[in-house]
Order: sequence, then structure tokens, then C-alpha cells
Amino acid sequence: DSGIVSFLVRMVLILSDNDNDEMSLQHLYACRLLRKAMRLWPAASVKLGYLERVMNDRVRSHGQAQVQGAIPSTRPPPILTSGLFVLRHLLDGGTPQALLVAHTQVLPLIESCFTQRSQDVVSGLCGLVRAIFTYPLASGDEGFPELAALRSRVADAVAKHVTQGGADAPALSSTPPLL
Repeated sequence: DSGIVSFLVRMVLILSDNDNDEMSLQHLYACRLLRKAMRLWPAASVKLGYLERVMNDRVRSHGQAQVQGAIPSTRPPPILTSGLFVLRHLLDGGTPQALLVAHTQVLPLIESCFTQRSQDVVSGLCGLVRAIFTYPLASGDEGFPELAALRSRVADAVAKHVTQGGADAPALSSTPPLL
């Protein structure tokens, strides 16, 4: 069960960057199978070290391609939406093993998403943050320190970026210029 789920996680991530119709269809099937596998084996131990490596490589190469003009600057790296999908469905399983595996991967992924302006990334980010804050507690707040630490770090990251975004935006109370 753990091997199958880990394999499906890799397939979702590998197939996410393809514009080919057949590969996109395979990506959809892999996503569906991952959802079903997580429902079937919620206690599966998943190794996510691959997620961190592939995220760093693909986000970096995507940024370089945008700088060179090969990819529009408004298009987010597809790996971000796939990474959000994987972590959200891992946390939707609601097992302590899922949290222990995912808690180190969440913050770097969330930080990568704040610079994006894509609706897919925003909705995926919202789903992941919702999954973190609605994650079931196994034995109360004091018995699950990883969850409390993760919630605190995510709340701090969100607050930092909201404050930063508010500082960059014009004041809402200022009067609009007359034409």
C-alpha cells in the first residue's frame, strides 16, 4: 500500500509539466488514482523527499524559462498545483503519519505559491491551508506538537505575505484621482 501511494505521488509530479494531451490525460488518471489510494489506505507511509527535490528543480527551471521569454510570466509552474494537490490529499487522509510526513514539506511549498497570480495556485493554496487548519487532532492540542507548530508557521507565513501585499497596494482609504 505505501509503495503504491508513493509511486502515484511520483507519477502525479512527473506528469504535471506536460502539454501533451495524452500525458495530461495520464496526469488526470494518476490524480484520481492517488485520491482513491489515499481513501483506501489512509495510514500509508508516503515518502515525500522526492517532492522537495523536484519542486526546487522545476520551480528554478521554470523561473529561468520565464526570464528567457520561453514561458509567459503569468503562467505558474505546473508542479506547484500538483504539489498542492498531493499534500492536500495526503492531509485529507487525516492520519498522524500523513502529518508527520507532510509537515516539513508544506511551508516551502506555500512560500513558493505567494508569488504566483494564477487562480489554480490560489485555490490549491486555499485548499491546503484549509486542510492544515481543519486537520483532526488525535489527542488534543497538547498531544500533537507538530500540528501546532505547523499551524503557527503557516499562520505566520500567511500574515507576513498579507501584510507585505497590503504594503505594496495603495491605501483603500485614499481618495481616487479625479479624471
